[in-house]
Amino acid sequence: MKTSNVYLRSITVPQIKIVLKDAEFDFVENYLNYGFKSKTELVNTAVATFRKQLRDRAIAESAELYQQIYEEDLELRQLTNDAAGLCLD
Repeated sequence: MKTSNVYLRSITVPQIKIVLKDAEFDFVENYLNYGFKSKTELVNTAVATFRKQLRDRAIAESAELYQQIYEEDLELRQLTNDAAGLCLD
């Protein structure tokens, strides 16, 4: 009979210590009321959501800047129109 050796690697999960205001602490403590399985799941979801909001805001600001530059630069608009015309031919 063959036996196999199973080696388990310990996985180190990064952890941090944070200080919360009372309202935020109470919110995290009530994680079950919001449908989360753990405090960790709630905090990870909150951080991921906030990170996405920041990324979306940066993309929107960048798009607005490009739009402003495009509107103010006649030469750029003409170049864009010429290039678009070539694509349609």
